[in-house]
Amino acid sequence: MSKIVREDIDNLNAVLTVTVDRQSYEPILEEELKKLRSQIQLKGFRKGKTPLSFIKKAHGKAVLADVVQKMLGEQINEYIKEHGDELIGSPLFREDNEPVNFNIRELSDYVFKFDIGLSPQFEVKGMEPETSFEKYVVQVSDEDVDKRLEELLKSQGSPKEVTEGETREEDIAYLTLEEMENGEIKEGGIVSKEVAVPIEDVPSEDIKKMLLSKKAGEQFEVNPFELEDSEPHIIKKYLLNLPEEEQDVEISSTFRATIEKITRMEPAEFNEAFIERFFPEGDVKTPEAFREKIRESLASPYNNGIRFLLSKAIKNHLMEANRDQLPLPDDYLKRWILSNNENLSAEEIERDYDKISDDFRWSAISEKLLKQFDVKVEESEIVDEIRTGIYNRFGQYVQGNTRLLDMLLQRSLEDEKQIREAAENVASRKLFEALEAHFTIVEKPVSLAEIEEVFEKEFPQETPEAAGEEEE
Repeated sequence: MSKIVREDIDNLNAVLTVTVDRQSYEPILEEELKKLRSQIQLKGFRKGKTPLSFIKKAHGKAVLADVVQKMLGEQINEYIKEHGDELIGSPLFREDNEPVNFNIRELSDYVFKFDIGLSPQFEVKGMEPETSFEKYVVQVSDEDVDKRLEELLKSQGSPKEVTEGETREEDIAYLTLEEMENGEIKEGGIVSKEVAVPIEDVPSEDIKKMLLSKKAGEQFEVNPFELEDSEPHIIKKYLLNLPEEEQDVEISSTFRATIEKITRMEPAEFNEAFIERFFPEGDVKTPEAFREKIRESLASPYNNGIRFLLSKAIKNHLMEANRDQLPLPDDYLKRWILSNNENLSAEEIERDYDKISDDFRWSAISEKLLKQFDVKVEESEIVDEIRTGIYNRFGQYVQGNTRLLDMLLQRSLEDEKQIREAAENVASRKLFEALEAHFTIVEKPVSLAEIEEVFEKEFPQETPEAAGEEEE
């Protein structure tokens, strides 16, 4: 009878000896040979009537190898299913195995040996409920709300020509640009009309001051390539309106600019009609309720990042509390990683091994805690996680397109890797929710400016909305 024997070398390494015995595989081998016989027709024999001895001679070795290897795989999988909590990685074929001779004429037992890594046995330390962690709470001030409301009113306003008073940085100057030569307007030179120049975006402080000191109808000389912070070919195409075939024409660096008009955005009125533009369903009606929505919208982009920073602090605490009691079978683990990652070299694994090994340690801690808190992942939660991922990835393409969304969702639900990753994401999120409820969380109020400073340090390459999306 086939069997598996485990021999522990130490607390972290063991050898699995798997025996696929003749008594177990021979009946299956005979069935497979008969099945093959029914499918093959050799010259001189009717289909299905080829002598079994012919089939064995021609195909016996390959069929025997397939049968034995299939039974070997089934036994290994059954062992992993039963003892997976005790293992790290999966069994690795030992290099000192005897060469396998699949001899159809002399059937025998087959013995295979595998190295396995053992998970360290431990109880999670550092779980005292009184252990405290800070959690940022964004306090949006009335001034922040006022500023955002002003921006919204301007965005919904309409441009109005400025005919009196001082010119402001927020204004837009409309210029006619005429190419000059030797202090005069160049005959046949470039003339570009209605060139819109947002004054606050002008990179040259001198030109910006010049514009702020002028009014409609006044003139000044300017280098058009200093009116905005763009590449020369963009300036030529959009400010000077040069066609593609004239992009290489030599252009003077001096133009006469005539201010045709200056416009300023006249803010919309803060009234019921304005509120209805943003909330047509009527769930927000009063100015006070609208301001609260602004307050929420200013704070909410930081929620993912704040949750991530709290999770990171809890994880770091638990890692430090348990690191010393979590040794790993390092040599085995490096071999296992190398055998399962074609794109990684032994040198790269060695270089990054500290981080890789910590990932395995955290996995061991997580497994313990998931059981401790009895975290379960429902099928509906996996579906919701995948659906959310589709929305995040395809955005406007699936908004309102139920057919496309359902098609993408169904395709994802047929992908075992996506299902596994979604389940892991849900489990991780629920675990950190349980840990947050378990420990003492101290709320730390911060202003918008303060949380922005924190995010610039912690997530320098990401927007507030994207920060912390990949939770550890």
